[in-house]
Amino acid sequence: MPLTPAQIDILNKLDAPNVRQRLQYAGAGSGSIVPGISSPDPLRIDVEEWLALKDREASKLQSDTLWYAKAAFWGTVVVGVAGIIVTIFAALLGSEQGGRYARCGSYRKIPLRSL
Repeated sequence: MPLTPAQIDILNKLDAPNVRQRLQYAGAGSGSIVPGISSPDPLRIDVEEWLALKDREASKLQSDTLWYAKAAFWGTVVVGVAGIIVTIFAALLGSEQGGRYARCGSYRKIPLRSL
């Protein structure tokens, strides 16, 4: 007999670790009842199926979080490499356009002193 919506609500409120603990007090067979959860008491196999569903949901959430963390890391790497390339390109371009001048804050060219 599958779990009723009321039993599922009670299991969701108890959360998986508490349900696992209560499952220890049930009989060993798949047809045994799990006492103390609801009335009528659910069968062990139904509670185990509910726990398996919760484990799959937790695993999916963890793998999705890992994917987002990897995407953020590689996005940061790409932006960092692009910044380095732009900096090198700007330095090379600046040296080709007359490296004898330095720019100050107002963008006027100021001659550098020769050593």
